Amino acid sequence: MSYRIVEQVFMLQETISMLYKYVNGITFPELLQQWKLATEENKDDPRIHRLNRLQQIMDQVCAGLDPRDPELRHFFGHVECGCEEVCLAQILTDSFCTLENPGFWAQVEEILSIWKSLQARGCWIQPNSMANLNFSDDPGSPGDLGEQLSAMNYSPKFRKTLKSALEHFEENLYRIAELTEPLSRRLEEAYRNEPQLFAGLVHFWQERFRQSDPLDLLTALGTEEEKRGAGEETWVSLSLMNTNAVIVHMTGTSAFPLTHNCMTIGSAITSTSRAKKRGTDLDSVYTILKCLCDRNRLEILHRLSHDRSYCRALADTTGIDPGNLSRSLSMLYSYGFLRQERGTWRTYYETDRAAIHEFLMRVEEERLYVNSWGRDKLTISDSPGG
Repeated sequence: MSYRIVEQVFMLQETISMLYKYVNGITFPELLQQWKLATEENKDDPRIHRLNRLQQIMDQVCAGLDPRDPELRHFFGHVECGCEEVCLAQILTDSFCTLENPGFWAQVEEILSIWKSLQARGCWIQPNSMANLNFSDDPGSPGDLGEQLSAMNYSPKFRKTLKSALEHFEENLYRIAELTEPLSRRLEEAYRNEPQLFAGLVHFWQERFRQSDPLDLLTALGTEEEKRGAGEETWVSLSLMNTNAVIVHMTGTSAFPLTHNCMTIGSAITSTSRAKKRGTDLDSVYTILKCLCDRNRLEILHRLSHDRSYCRALADTTGIDPGNLSRSLSMLYSYGFLRQERGTWRTYYETDRAAIHEFLMRVEEERLYVNSWGRDKLTISDSPGG
């Protein structure tokens, strides 16, 4: 499998990542302390200089902005949607990543074009508790946009916000662009004056990818399942302001056409990074437990543990409204508790006992973690013991 590092900064996402940190009061020195990079034994770690310099750049570029401004908080304030670091602006842009148009306005137009294409094809939003919007054009949509978002198990407040944003997608996308474009120009100029910041990242990953495939990084981050459906080529972009996240889009798993896998790597991640599942998983475990705290869904899991079935037959035998049952099946499948087999006329489901057992083990692991360490949450860890 081949790879290509896209040696350009995608300024739309870069500026949004910067504004997310600025509006939410997240500083790079605090991140250094959390990741234990600024300790005596790690004093020569190149990330220490890089992140400290990025803090200075963020302060300079955002000087004069009021982080309490309602509009800034609406688009760039943290939203509770099962993901530790995400805002509405990221959801409306990162979900349509192709890495083909690094230009600011070219990328805005590309995102809008993809959105319009998905709408014209009648694609619907699949249940998903994380930051990206996943689309499908298969039969089985839960219904209108409100019902699709309801199946995603987000908080009622965030579902309402996201529904409004998607109903007026073009207007919101252009407003995000208008807010970020002046800052993007200033940020790009700051990067141009210090080319070594980005060049250092490019050199680091060029050396690492001579020894291993980019998708091997997903194994280190605990997301190896993302490799399923991977294409033959992986395009890699590198971000300075996005520090501790990896954003991945795979060919074969996206409703809009991709000729290559897309991966964006944050500036503090190394080839030895590991996902700190204790923390990000604590949020996802909580979200999934809320999904399971429903008598109908538990009954569905119980019945499908004895024999496979399909939506209409289950509705007839359980008395559950077909629409509600369809949403529950989609949700349970999205969390991995059901196996799915598509027939000629209908889709069959059955309970995945192994997946449920694995989830219960995660719940126990998180319980032990909270008892031992409290609620300190890290996304990526390079410290011993992860």
